[in-house]
Amino acid sequence: MKLTLAEIRWMQKGLSTITQMSLPIRISYKLSKLLNFCNKELVDIEKAREKLIKRMGEAVPDKPGEIQITPENADKFREEFAQLLMVEVEVDFTPIKIGELGEDMKISPVELASLSKILEED
Repeated sequence: MKLTLAEIRWMQKGLSTITQMSLPIRISYKLSKLLNFCNKELVDIEKAREKLIKRMGEAVPDKPGEIQITPENADKFREEFAQLLMVEVEVDFTPIKIGELGEDMKISPVELASLSKILEED
């Protein structure tokens, strides 16, 4: 399955929520493997974002160690970061049927929407 880095960022909260639920062991295992993969990608995304900030930013007066994007680089930063988020990565994952999660599972509609790439209707 292919996911963009943007999709990985978007599903972060929903994936974290669903992996805290009591699920059948096979589903829990699949989701924990996906969570580990996504967490690694999120670390790499953050490192790339920090590099962009350092390259396009300036030190903030009176705040040692803090760097802020300069106004003249704001659009360029957003554009480059958006390009990064469109990168696709391959993940070894087969979508889970919603029915496999159990009848009494409770998850918000927003979190469910964020998981639309990894869940499918029965």
